Amino acid sequence: MESLPLELVSFLAHFRPLMRAEVFDTFSYLLCGLLIGVRLARHGALCGLRPG
Repeated sequence: MESLPLELVSFLAHFRPLMRAEVFDTFSYLLCGLLIGVRLARHGALCGLRPG
């Protein structure tokens, strides 16, 4: 979590009371991976293609 931007960490902190401590880190990394994947897909970086 130390490598994440402060804004994202503060956003994720709102979800901490909703789940157990051992689940929170996994949820955080899963959500960040999803956000990064969506961003890369929008820019065509996953297939090397640019959206038209």
